[in-house]
Amino acid sequence: MFTVSQLKDYLRCPAQAFFIHELRRVPSASNMALGIGTLFHEQMALLLVGKYNKVLAQLPSWKLCTDEVQDAYMKHYLYIVAERYYINPAWEIIHIEKALEDPGINLQGRLDAIVKWNGKYWSLQWKTYSNDLAGLQEKVRLGYHEVAYQHLASINGYTPWGGTILGACQKLPSYRMAPDRRSKYMITPEDRQAAFTTHYLTRSPDEQASLLDNLTKHLERMSRDWALRLKNTDSCFGMFGNSRCPYFQVCHQGGSIGSGNYKTAEPRY
Repeated sequence: MFTVSQLKDYLRCPAQAFFIHELRRVPSASNMALGIGTLFHEQMALLLVGKYNKVLAQLPSWKLCTDEVQDAYMKHYLYIVAERYYINPAWEIIHIEKALEDPGINLQGRLDAIVKWNGKYWSLQWKTYSNDLAGLQEKVRLGYHEVAYQHLASINGYTPWGGTILGACQKLPSYRMAPDRRSKYMITPEDRQAAFTTHYLTRSPDEQASLLDNLTKHLERMSRDWALRLKNTDSCFGMFGNSRCPYFQVCHQGGSIGSGNYKTAEPRY
């Protein structure tokens, strides 16, 4: 059974996807964005069910994160932003971290939350971003994760389906320059609270059908070729050619995936 995360990694490079998802070997160095995102998701999950007591050490991954990740989470005051988030009282929280699957197309997924609102079921997703909110909304709306979640939820009885409720939290700096560029002003907790916004995203039936068809065909190809561990060497140096894949030494320099440069990770959805 495959996940959308596996598929997205596979489309970038099949060999890299095999290392991450089959062997579950990931770089030992901490992933800042992943760490911050994990803490934010955990805090919001606890808030949804009324179990967050304003102690960050309560978060399952807090003690597992590096000092750098913890410091960044504090620096952006994401814990305060999450604590002040307005949860619509009309939302009926059906499930938190709900795992669903469709053996027919060899697909599984885990939704952050399933919410019932306005007579329909919705996928509730939390995202942090630096800029371009409009781009983030389209990326989520048309992304394979949400297409898959709608399909998995619908065949498991969560109908009618509404779409995605996106909680988008902008990561603000400590201060910004004034318009005259001669002085700066500090970002306040109120500024940060205002930067955490809620958006209701939908796809038309035709959009969903077309995207699901693409997703299914990709899954069929991945199922067939997964064990081949094909290399996409165009991905070895990043999109702009200025970075190197963390598995470069394994694929091209005789390095071992079992070395201390990598660690065994938990299964990912």
